Amino acid sequence: MRPAFIERRASGGDAGCLGALATRVFLDTNATDGITRELANEARSVYSPQVFAARLQDAAVEIVVAQRARPSSDSSTTWASRST
Repeated sequence: MRPAFIERRASGGDAGCLGALATRVFLDTNATDGITRELANEARSVYSPQVFAARLQDAAVEIVVAQRARPSSDSSTTWASRST
């Protein structure tokens, strides 16, 4: 039986989804009473796709994503990640 998920190292093409996931988690955690200008600025400056793209270029950074194991015609990724 195939595993439901596989783990793989994130690539540059994952930066957009990683940024969206990180922004969502950040705002869900910290903006429970609404989004302030400070929170919005922090989310954009720390969790943007451009920031993740730069992180993924750093050889000292490894981000692992969990990808749903599906037939090769569907390569959708479930965006759970951990940084090492």
